Amino acid sequence: MDYVNPPPVTADPSMTDVNDLDQLDRSSDFPVVQVKESHTLKLDPAAIGQAGAIAIVPPYQDMAVGDKVAFTWQGYFQGTPETAHREVLELKAEHIGQPLKFVVPLIEIISIPGEHAIISYRIEYAGTGLPDESERQTIDIVKPVSALLPELAIKDYTGGPVSPGRYPDGLVLQIKTVDTGIQEGDWVLVYWAGSESAKSVTKALRVDHSTLDNGDIEFTIEPRWLTANAGARVTVSYQYARAGHAESGEPRQLEISKPLYLPPPPVENVTPVGENRGDLQANTSGAYVTIPQDAEIGTSHVEVHWEGNPNGGRGSISVPVGGTGRRFHVPPDLIAANMSKEESARFPVSYTVTPPGDRSTAFHLRIEPLPRSQYPNVQCTQAVGNVTLRLSSVPQTGADLTIASWPFIAIGQQLTIQATGISHGSAPVSITARDKIPVTSDEFYKRKIEAKLSLNYLKSLKLNEQFTIRAWVSFDNGETLTPFNDFRLTLTS
Repeated sequence: MDYVNPPPVTADPSMTDVNDLDQLDRSSDFPVVQVKESHTLKLDPAAIGQAGAIAIVPPYQDMAVGDKVAFTWQGYFQGTPETAHREVLELKAEHIGQPLKFVVPLIEIISIPGEHAIISYRIEYAGTGLPDESERQTIDIVKPVSALLPELAIKDYTGGPVSPGRYPDGLVLQIKTVDTGIQEGDWVLVYWAGSESAKSVTKALRVDHSTLDNGDIEFTIEPRWLTANAGARVTVSYQYARAGHAESGEPRQLEISKPLYLPPPPVENVTPVGENRGDLQANTSGAYVTIPQDAEIGTSHVEVHWEGNPNGGRGSISVPVGGTGRRFHVPPDLIAANMSKEESARFPVSYTVTPPGDRSTAFHLRIEPLPRSQYPNVQCTQAVGNVTLRLSSVPQTGADLTIASWPFIAIGQQLTIQATGISHGSAPVSITARDKIPVTSDEFYKRKIEAKLSLNYLKSLKLNEQFTIRAWVSFDNGETLTPFNDFRLTLTS
């Protein structure tokens, strides 16, 4: 279906349709068309390739599948309109929220050198069939005189080829608004032009007040576009526009390097549970991670990333052990916080190679906790044979409790000690002798923890009945608790 602009209205102005006024008002709600190869609304015909120029319609509000968008290039020669070039696009699901691309054939441009063209588009909505018109933008077919705006910046980029592995979350492009005349309400386009159309993408953003306050306009080029262009060169550029005004930035060339082959690092002594997944029994000597022999690390610096629990179970190791340069020791203090029987506690282990900064595929590890039998239980100095506690032997300051050091003990770990027994009224009664108190440096170096069990509490318990003393330690700043062995005593007079 071909779309044409409506003929001029010749009726009495006093009879102007209200709907026509609405349409005039609504035209400013739509972004203007932008021509990629233009600058300051000027288009150099000598700079256009055989494929023609690219016209972009930024995404408009309430885009819907089935909408028909008709782009019009109306050229003029010596003040007389040429035959208009029109292209109609019926929107599909993949178009929604995305910039729409149209092509202006080369002949339409080179046939009117030194003249001008008017560009616009018309929307016919799928739901109502009613049309809307964008504002018209005039393009002069002459070489721009003004210098291009500065090229865009790249966040966390230090030069050289761009390594896809160094940007696992994508490449962030930045436009400094201070270098431009960008205003609130303008539409900004970024062009990521790869070696072919399928490897290219155009991004669009409408500028608001917060964007200007920030000073940087950021666009993220997703990792798939980096990978698609690996081993090739891309050209990155930007432009912005509003009705009657437009500017473009200096294009920037980027080399995208081929990613290194970096298979996942095996963790020694794991039990495999699937592809790149395994379980490791916790060990107080730590763990060992080995870089595969076929990993393309060359002479680059390698760093292993142990990305476990952020509360004490996460770290990076950059110094290898042994003579191969491929074996890394994970210290014991990165083990304990990751011990869990839950699948949700599985975490990635990977490595980076710098340069170029590529990260390997991850190995997903779960650490099996130590058996409870390897932890100490609470001891009571006044107890007889670790079986009986005579109330008469307890000093006024309370019974003396001690715990020997345990596997993975460290300064700052939270330790809790609690006693539970039966009162004279046959009801359960508990007391906390130590409540989540961090291990001090003195306690750590003495390899012993001391606490008091209140005499008044013991007097509240029924005689000739057992009571239990329990202890828990947290290796992850209180997130989870690891119980020690229970200690039971019979209280006598």
